[in-house]
Amino acid sequence: MKKKLLIIFFLIIVLFVFYKMYSFYNDKIIMQKTNMELQSLFEPFINNTVVVIDKDKYFLRIKEVKLSDHVKPYKYSLNDSAYVIFDIYKNKISADKLINTRGIHMSVWRTDLNSKFVTTAKTMSDISYKSDIFNELTYLVFDSFNESIENSLLNQYAQEEYASTSGHGRYYEDEIEINRFGEITSEGEVYYECILYRKGLSMKFTTRFYIENLQEYHEMHIKTEKAEGDYHPLWDMKVDDIDKIEFYYDGNYEGKSTITKKNSIRKMVTYFKSIPFEKLDEPVSNFDTYIYITFDNYQYNVLLSKNAVLTNSNHALCKGENFVKQIIKILEEDI
Repeated sequence: MKKKLLIIFFLIIVLFVFYKMYSFYNDKIIMQKTNMELQSLFEPFINNTVVVIDKDKYFLRIKEVKLSDHVKPYKYSLNDSAYVIFDIYKNKISADKLINTRGIHMSVWRTDLNSKFVTTAKTMSDISYKSDIFNELTYLVFDSFNESIENSLLNQYAQEEYASTSGHGRYYEDEIEINRFGEITSEGEVYYECILYRKGLSMKFTTRFYIENLQEYHEMHIKTEKAEGDYHPLWDMKVDDIDKIEFYYDGNYEGKSTITKKNSIRKMVTYFKSIPFEKLDEPVSNFDTYIYITFDNYQYNVLLSKNAVLTNSNHALCKGENFVKQIIKILEEDI
C-alpha cells in the first residue's frame, strides 16, 4: 500500500512538472508571437521616420519590441504600453554607421483578449510618437556636441557639477486627431521645440512639419542652435523674433502696456541677455511678483519682484534691486 502511494505521489509530481513546463513553453510562445506582431505593427512608425540634423541623416531600425517581461499583460491586458527599442544609424544603414540604440514606449490596445493589438494615441496632446523620436535624437546629438566641452571641463569642475543634463520644451500636435485604431482622422501641422543645457553648452532644437499619414516615409528636419559658455536662460532670445513686449504691474492686468518699436525691443532684449542669472535646481515657490513681462513670439516670460528677476519657467534667478530698477526704467521710457 505504501509503495502504491509513493508511485501515485511520484506520478502527481511528474504531471505537475510537465504541466509547469508546458505552461512555461506555451507562455513563451505567446510572448514571442505577440512581440513579433507588435514589431510588425510599429515598424512603419519607426523605420519610415528619418531625422535630418545639420545635414546628417539618422536612420532608425527597430531592434526589439516587448510588451512586458511578464506573461500576465499578454494574457489579460486590453490596454498596455510596449517598449520599442531601435538602432540609430548615421547617414547610412551599415554596421560601421550604427551609433546608438534607444527606446520609447508606444501605447497599444485591443478589442478583446483574442484580438491583435493596434496602436493608440499616447496622450490627447502628444499622440504621434514623433515627439518621442525627436527627444531621443536631440539628446543624442546634444551629448555628442557636449563631449569635447565636457572633456575640457574635467580639470576645472567636479564631475557632479556638470554631468547632469537639464532641459525644457514645448510640443504642439493639437491639429492632429487619431482614432483608437491608430488611424489619423484629422491631419495637420506639428511643432516641437527643446532646449538642453549642461555646464558650458546650451542647445535649442526645433522642427515643424505636416502629418498626413504616420506610416509613410517622413523626414523630420530639425534646426539646431547652440551657445557655448556660462549658462544664460535667455541665450536664444532674438530681437527679430519679437514683435512686441507687454508688461503690467501685479493686480493691474487691464492696465498693461505694450512696446512695439524695434529699437525699444532691441534695447530691452540686449539688457535682459546681459543679466547674470543663476540656474536653480527647484522652482521658486515664494516669489513676490511685482511686474509681469511677456514676449509674444518667445515662450519664456520674465517676472520682477522689488529686488530680483525670475525667468525660464521659474528656474533662473537674478538678485539685485539695481537690475529691477534698470528694467523698469527701460520699460517705462519706451511705452
